[in-house]
Amino acid sequence: MRISDVFVSYRRKDIELVEQLSAAFAEREREVWLDWEDIPPGVSDLNREIAAGIEGADSFIAVLSPDYLASDYCLNELRYAHELNKRIIPVVYRTVDGIEVPEFIRPINWVYFMPHAGRAYEFASAFEALLRAMDTDHDHVREHTRLLTRAGDWENNKRNPSFFLSGDDLDAAEKWLASASSRSPPPADIHTEFILQSRKAQARRQRRLLGGALVLLVLAVAGLVAAVIAGLEARATQS
Repeated sequence: MRISDVFVSYRRKDIELVEQLSAAFAEREREVWLDWEDIPPGVSDLNREIAAGIEGADSFIAVLSPDYLASDYCLNELRYAHELNKRIIPVVYRTVDGIEVPEFIRPINWVYFMPHAGRAYEFASAFEALLRAMDTDHDHVREHTRLLTRAGDWENNKRNPSFFLSGDDLDAAEKWLASASSRSPPPADIHTEFILQSRKAQARRQRRLLGGALVLLVLAVAGLVAAVIAGLEARATQS
């Protein structure tokens, strides 16, 4: 699954800001997921493509406006990002004062691309604030995304064991999980389950390998004993 720096969720009426953001991200060499660029023509499952885009993005930007908050489709994207414990950054393009917003985004520090509270918030300064929010604890967030995409591949392939983590990759994932619960964003449930099941699968493989090695050892010892006995019997016969 492709990993990007940011997924932008928006209404078409707010396309002017989204185009500005897209160009600014390109100048900073940031990989941005946008539905007009990243969904192939004729794709059979549009919702799955969008879900994959959210799963594979380090940050999720919600371009808030009255039209965005009136759209069940946009709100479903936002809720899915929340379910995955994605880093969500609300961006305000048109005032939403007096409009109900999802409770889970209320405590987040919103980034304003419009005048607010007596400040102008020009595009350049607002964009720098947006980048700072995206770049906070970047290594943790990138690992959050990488492991989420690995877990998603496992889930989407009927939990096929061939998708499990193993070896050093599993060790590193467990260390990340141990420290991630106190960081932002925290791991999602699928992270925990995927890493736990990967460890169980590796333990089973190791037990099978150990069992096979013990069988070979017993057979080898039995063969050696048989050879020694045969040698002793041969010498006794000769004497």
